[in-house]
Amino acid sequence: MTRTGARVGVGEAVGVGEAVGDGSGASGVLAPVAVKYLGERLRRDTAFVREFRAEARLLGGLDTPYVVRLYEYVEAPSGAAIVMELVDGIALRALLAQEGATGPEAALVVLKGSLLGLAAAHA
Repeated sequence: MTRTGARVGVGEAVGVGEAVGDGSGASGVLAPVAVKYLGERLRRDTAFVREFRAEARLLGGLDTPYVVRLYEYVEAPSGAAIVMELVDGIALRALLAQEGATGPEAALVVLKGSLLGLAAAHA
């Protein structure tokens, strides 16, 4: 289920929404988020769950503009979720389908950001 711009409740499985973070006042700060949800079926695969947790730990340890920030990792008997910063923009797959192959300069811009993110993750 994906809901752009929707408010999400604790434990809801969604693709895109808003989360309440730390802030002044009782309500905190709303921020757009992306949620990677691991459903009940995949939770039975222990190797997959281990990799999912490792991804959350890795994201939590990074502080770079080239990798999304982890806001929260949540685990429950019915599933698990990585709640992270939402990147505003178009997916590369959609861009290529819409515009076709990019020129070398545009490809280098995308590749540079990707490589800097990989370098930070493997430092």
